[in-house]
Amino acid sequence: MRKKLYSLPLCATLLCMATLASFKLNAQQLSINDFFLYGTRSVAIGSSVTLQGGGRLGSNFQVTSNSSGTLGTGVHSGGTITLSSGSINGPVTAANSGNLATGFSGGSLTITGDVLVVRNASISSGSVTGAVRTTGTYTGPAPVGGLFQNQTLAQLGLPTLPVLPSPSTITATASSPKATNLQPGSKYGDITGKNLTITFNGPGVYEINSINLSQTNSFVFDFKGSTSGKIYIRVKQGMVLGKVAATFLNLPGGTSSVAASRIFTEVQGTGTAFRSDNGSSQSNARWLGTVYAPNGGIIIGSGTGNTEFIGALWSGLGAANLSNTAATITLNSGVNANYVPFSTAPDCTGSSVSILLVENTTPSIVNGKLTAALPCDDPDQQSQITTSTTIANPTYSWTTTNGNIVSGATTASPVIASQGVYKVTVTGAGGCSASAEITVTSCVNFAGNPFKQEAGQVVDPTLTQFYTGNTNPFATFQGEDPLINISGTSGTILVEVVLKQGVDASAGGLARTTLANNGFQQVSYNETLTSLIVTGFIPSQNLTTLNLRTDLYNYIRVMLLPQSSKQALAFAGDTIRTGGDTTMGADLIRKGYNVTGAGAKIGVISDSYNTLQDPAIADD
Repeated sequence: MRKKLYSLPLCATLLCMATLASFKLNAQQLSINDFFLYGTRSVAIGSSVTLQGGGRLGSNFQVTSNSSGTLGTGVHSGGTITLSSGSINGPVTAANSGNLATGFSGGSLTITGDVLVVRNASISSGSVTGAVRTTGTYTGPAPVGGLFQNQTLAQLGLPTLPVLPSPSTITATASSPKATNLQPGSKYGDITGKNLTITFNGPGVYEINSINLSQTNSFVFDFKGSTSGKIYIRVKQGMVLGKVAATFLNLPGGTSSVAASRIFTEVQGTGTAFRSDNGSSQSNARWLGTVYAPNGGIIIGSGTGNTEFIGALWSGLGAANLSNTAATITLNSGVNANYVPFSTAPDCTGSSVSILLVENTTPSIVNGKLTAALPCDDPDQQSQITTSTTIANPTYSWTTTNGNIVSGATTASPVIASQGVYKVTVTGAGGCSASAEITVTSCVNFAGNPFKQEAGQVVDPTLTQFYTGNTNPFATFQGEDPLINISGTSGTILVEVVLKQGVDASAGGLARTTLANNGFQQVSYNETLTSLIVTGFIPSQNLTTLNLRTDLYNYIRVMLLPQSSKQALAFAGDTIRTGGDTTMGADLIRKGYNVTGAGAKIGVISDSYNTLQDPAIADD
């Protein structure tokens, strides 16, 4: 293809420099997070280097490449650009701050974007699908998007180079502990040696004074199953790795790219701050994650062999420190680099929500589930759930299965009115979220007792909950249910014992003496000395013995005492609640099971007959 040469009289050097110095760029502001390679002083790419995955290349002064492969999604320089060959899937911009005669020169190039250059630009062959704009001349293949020479700086529309991060504060020193099995949040001294394995145990920040290794070394990044946690390595001095093999463990999503997107290494040494050598194969020369050297340079692939690098490389402070000549990026021959940007997604490690209380009752774990019982002595028949979260600026969303959220479904403390499963999801402004679930039971769960009474047993299945599988039943049940009368520190329970017809029911009879021998203490509830029903307190642990005495007793059951209503409450379909509402336990059933009894038929069976040995009251 015939080259076209366009010329422009050179302006006086001082005049051009003054123009560049006074020009304020108003075009696109580039972000450092979009750059694969950025070296404040230079980016140098050797031959036999492969760049994959896109990303921009950039420098405040100079970008050079001897690679014939793809050179990212854009090449940007505050100075000059020199590319031997290859392809760029994006723009090429050179601000030529040194006001050299040629701001951009290239060999055989395929450019699928605009070319914007201060002073002259030259391409030996290839193609440009965008436009070419220069303040000087252009020599090369005709650009598809048009050629615009003798442009002003404003007409070029050069982008603004990125701002690099401010360096972190690192407090690790040489006197900090020395180790290779590292823990997040800890500080370490100098890690030196050869053929070492250095393990980072979980997401978090690791501070190290320096790393200086030789021969072949392994770096293991253990994410501990975290779905969003990031590993930050902060090295105060230099980081020389030798031939390094980087691997990862326990990472949901489990790919090298995912791991690299969640590892950020900041090394603050001067001179060559970060260096890794080529290995004999890609399996034992590999690094993962973004590397940032604010005060020095980065060299990947020293020596012969190969290195696999996955992540991004930045050096220097950009415009904040243009005089640092060590702030360079060098990729030597044999490097296979794959661009994976550091994730900007929030690090949600440690994000959690906890359910602390249900109406002043601390939940417990029952059968692997967080569980709490509704209090039975609550006159308004409602309970409030209290939560706590580590997520900043949280929003709440409550849902329920078979429950009833009265109010506060989008708050930290909803009000509920029945048993059920309640779940909360908390989401922060940054996108972190966490969930918690609690099973709320009724304080009168015995009313729908799932336990069946077996043949040959006399104890009410409700009472078996007080001693079966419980080493300290009193501690478990005391205070939870005012309907069940528990007395004393040993957990004695008020029960009714129904004696069998025909047994000696007298005070000296076997039925009553057996009760007494098991700690039974009779109380008077208008019962005669020969009544077949006796009431009293018995230690819960002794119920197991009585449970098999079918020869003496028909039934041993919980004694439910009458309760007076704490306040008269209007209720749908009724004029007012009476004392019978609580005596019958109807208020508790409504609360525990979210039912009203509407439509139910009720029958009453009296137990007054046959409470005496003499069934003479046949017409009762």
